[in-house]
Amino acid sequence: MAFQFAFLLTSIVFTGAVTAILIQSYKALIEVRLQVDQTWSNIDRELKRGIDEIPLLAQALEKFIREDHAVIDRLLDAPRRYGKSLRRNEKVKVANEMSLALHGIIALAEGRPELRASEKFSELEARVSLLEEVLIDRRVAFNNSVLAYNTRIEQFPELFLAKLLDCRPMEQFNFVETEKAQSMGIPKAA
Repeated sequence: MAFQFAFLLTSIVFTGAVTAILIQSYKALIEVRLQVDQTWSNIDRELKRGIDEIPLLAQALEKFIREDHAVIDRLLDAPRRYGKSLRRNEKVKVANEMSLALHGIIALAEGRPELRASEKFSELEARVSLLEEVLIDRRVAFNNSVLAYNTRIEQFPELFLAKLLDCRPMEQFNFVETEKAQSMGIPKAA
């Protein structure tokens, strides 16, 4: 009888400990995922504001840049693809390409004094530069959150719960390297 009582008590304590670990692991996973969602929301809000500037920027460029229209087309296509993207990882990829295209536009403008002298272009360039500065800070916060999430889903004991809940690694919002930019037809800044 004492053995059965000890076994029952041990089983209850063990079950309670496992349950507590599972609850704590679940809370930790939800916490880091919510942090990623919040930091992405901040980026998404800024990107949507920046997307409104893109058609105006393209309009200002069209009369000055005729031979490099592929960069303008890529820039104009990005907001459409961003809006159609349903998953965050897709939006991150499109946002990276949009950022790359904006840098390509700035690089094209550096070699064109008549474009640099355009008041409309200068105003839009300043607003886009301000947006990029804001996005740099938000990008760092987002990438830190994604790193914490990706690390958490690979650690014990959250690893088991993450597999059960089908948690997958998330993609960071990175700057695109110069070599990749050139392979995409984006001119290099002078």
